[in-house]
This record gives sequence, structure tokens and C-alpha cells, in this order.
Amino acid sequence: MKLDIFQANLTWLPACREAIVAASTILGLRLLAVEHLPIDNSGTRSRIMTCFTSRRLDAHVAVGVAAARSIELRAMLPRNSVRTIYNGVVDHGSAEEHRYSLGSTVIGCLARLDYLKGLDLVLESLVDLPGATFVVAGRGKERAALEELAETLGVAPRVKILDWVESPAELMKTFDVFVLPSRAEGFPLSILEAMLMGLPVVATDVGSVREAVQDGETGFVVKSDDVIDLTSALRQLIDQPQLRRRFGTRARAVALERFSLAKMIEGYESLYDEMLGVS
Repeated sequence: MKLDIFQANLTWLPACREAIVAASTILGLRLLAVEHLPIDNSGTRSRIMTCFTSRRLDAHVAVGVAAARSIELRAMLPRNSVRTIYNGVVDHGSAEEHRYSLGSTVIGCLARLDYLKGLDLVLESLVDLPGATFVVAGRGKERAALEELAETLGVAPRVKILDWVESPAELMKTFDVFVLPSRAEGFPLSILEAMLMGLPVVATDVGSVREAVQDGETGFVVKSDDVIDLTSALRQLIDQPQLRRRFGTRARAVALERFSLAKMIEGYESLYDEMLGVS
């Protein structure tokens, strides 16, 4: 069977640079790279190699507009040469059974237990949010540090750190608010999953987050690494159940319209046809 397109789905381009260069030696094979987290923390030599590799691609995709512009700057590519195709997620339906009571509010998150995800900021926020519980599902090297911080801050009884879940829909039904206080992001799937579940989202202004979360309409976009800003946004949603309802309803509508799995598939099918010259 003849291979027409080689597609590399990557955190960022250097993660698969050698494979892309190797694939470029196969006559007639089209090359496509999809970058999910374009962070430029490399040295001069690596950046030169990234520029070289980028120019061997037939198509270059980012998962958000802001991410696309960042890739272009890093690789010294012409503006608008990197295409945006948003991630899409499966719709498991909304779950609104318990979310608007005046009882304890569950702030939830799905994330790697990693410094870049900013979960320590949520623990600090809990100090000033006595009516809230924080539940996070994920794995990572920061678990012990987060548990220790929760004990130090005196919020450990209101913190649950769970293992990663392959199918998060059931867990997310128990959340009232979804939070992702990342210090760096591309276009997080977990935010889209939360929106489809009808959850209001509080997330930091990094990567292409603003392209999903509409500040003041589907949730709040807050400054990165700012506990005060994060706490203020969470407090508004804790104190105002009807605001959570309004944001959550709007979040689901936006996700269904812009970030469905069908929409993503349509985008890639169109790109494949373009790469292969199919009219």
C-alpha cells in the first residue's frame, strides 16, 4: 500500500524532527506536522534545525490561532503559513443535576501534575475560598509536592488528588466549575471537554485559551501566575450559582458550534484533499 501523507502529531516540532527529515527523503510523500504545545525554550542550534525542518513540510498545523502565530515567529515562517485546525472532542452530553445548589462547590481539573499546569495556584486560592473543594485527576512528578503544599496551607481536607481517568465524563459530572491555571498551553482538550459538559471554565491567558473561553460569557480568563485574579474569578462562580448556570449553558453552545469532533475531522479532510490535489 502506497503512503501518501506522513502526519506527525507533536507537542512541538523538535519532538519529531529526525522522523520528519527521514520521511522527507521518500519521493512523493507529503509531510504534515501538527503542533499542540509550541514552547520555545531551545538554544540557537535547535532553532536553526527547527527552521530547516519546517521548510520541508507540505503543511504545518497548530491547534489555535495564537499558537500558529507563535510557531511562525519561532520558525521564521511567513505569517499565516501555519494553518489552524481546532481540536475536537466527543460530546458526552451536559450534566446539570447538582450544580446550582448553595452547598459546597466542587472546583475540578484534569491535568498532568506538573509545574506548568499551575495547580499550586488553586491550592493557594482555596485558603480564601472556604466553601470550595478541589478535585484534580492526573499523574505527574508534582503529586507529592502538591500534597505537601495542601497540608502546609491547611486545605488538605478539601483537596482530592485522583489518578488519571481514561474516560473523564463521569468525573466531570461531579464538578461545578472547571479550572485550568496553566503557565503554558497550546489549546487544551480538557477545557473543551468541560465546556461540552456545560461547565463554566476559569483558565489562564496563555496559548490559545482565549479562543475557547469567552471571558465573561463562558467563564473567566485570568492572568497567569496570579493567585489574586484566580481567586476572584473562582469566588464569583462559587457565590453566584445562576452565573455558573449561564456560563455553563453558553459554554456548551460554543463548544458544540466550534469544537466538535466532526468539525475537526472536516478540517483535516479538507487539508488532506488540498495536499493531494483533490478537487
